[in-house]
Amino acid sequence: MRENSTSERKRHTISLLITGVGIILFWRGIWELSQKAFSSEISLMIGFSILISVAIIERKQLFKFFHV
Repeated sequence: MRENSTSERKRHTISLLITGVGIILFWRGIWELSQKAFSSEISLMIGFSILISVAIIERKQLFKFFHV
């Protein structure tokens, strides 16, 4: 039983590492693409507006969670 737990843990760890590398490479591609398509100022404004939008949406979800 201990071998199954160890092998399963190794499999999950490898899967997590591969997922992390994939996310990093995907983010790097988005970053380079946005540098080519937009100027730095426009990218900054778009990123800031996305962060504000996500914060507003998450705040609403948080209040829904506590009021239920």
